[in-house]
Amino acid sequence: MDHSQTEDMEDELLDRMYNMDNEPFKHLCKLILEDVESLSQIEVTQDRSFGPQIRGQVGDQLLAAEFGVHLFRHRSAVPEVAINEISSKFEDTGCQFGTLITLSEFSEDAVTRAEELDGIAVRLINGSDLTSIMIDEEVGVIKGSDGPRLDKSFWAQFDKFNNKLIPSRKVPQADSLQLLTPTLRAIYNEYREFNEMAEYLRKNSSKHITERQAHYYVTAAELVGLVKPILDPHGQSTVHGWELTEDGRQYLKKSDGDDEFVDTKYLEHAIDSLDIVKRIKDNFEEGSGLKHEDLVEIIETETTVTGTTAERRATCLGKWFWTIQGDIKRPDRSKRRYEYYPDGAMDSFFSS
Repeated sequence: MDHSQTEDMEDELLDRMYNMDNEPFKHLCKLILEDVESLSQIEVTQDRSFGPQIRGQVGDQLLAAEFGVHLFRHRSAVPEVAINEISSKFEDTGCQFGTLITLSEFSEDAVTRAEELDGIAVRLINGSDLTSIMIDEEVGVIKGSDGPRLDKSFWAQFDKFNNKLIPSRKVPQADSLQLLTPTLRAIYNEYREFNEMAEYLRKNSSKHITERQAHYYVTAAELVGLVKPILDPHGQSTVHGWELTEDGRQYLKKSDGDDEFVDTKYLEHAIDSLDIVKRIKDNFEEGSGLKHEDLVEIIETETTVTGTTAERRATCLGKWFWTIQGDIKRPDRSKRRYEYYPDGAMDSFFSS
């Protein structure tokens, strides 16, 4: 491959990434990580400070470690102070290692500082590193006899961000509705950190819940109206944690100490009211159902979720539909097929 052609492609990739909005850029980096590292447990976060903007897990049963990724798109070099702030935040959020990606460069002091870190291993990837990886691994790029060219189908998936999409945080990924009750109890008992919540959930369920998964359950509880963020005095962030809503307090009271309690009546209404569920309902045609693959496609099209994450979110929704059996029903747990019975059309489901 001609060296000048490679340099031209690197410049084109950098220009394209600099011109992307923040949200699609984060999803682009997530897809690069998925493709290059063959990751399946990874998602974009809503962190706007120095914490991980992408996080996930490598390994599963024998080995497992949480990682975080922070992104920079400034044209100036990343300074040493950023390494200190981000590595500290990574540790605070339960990451065992991490990567910092910039489209520009890291200062010499920043590189030295990253090499000297004691608590957490942090890898630095600059703009040249990133574009070289994309070309070598053919992520967003197709290598041909006449040189590299952009993969139009890859870049087309970011066109959806020009539309009004449901944010990824509003598409649940907490599989077990039974864990909502101990999540509420942890918040009621003023557990503020996700590592504390994860430990509480492990003690009060048969699940091995990680810090990242504890975040899923708090987000799910917020989606269905059971908790709300405690905002700072200016109402700008959730750094002070969460608190129960009135519905959350009533839900916990109804549980009467049963950590596996599920208020199906409350959750049926709350889940049927979610934006993603409304979009799914819009895709049902009279007399026909939807398959699991249809749910994945709806999530890929209607939300900011990308890559393998869409499959996991669809699986989560399928488990919710099975547990609640609201307007959208999953008649057979062994088959990932769904039927829609709007108001007043329940009898056909129960008589089938």
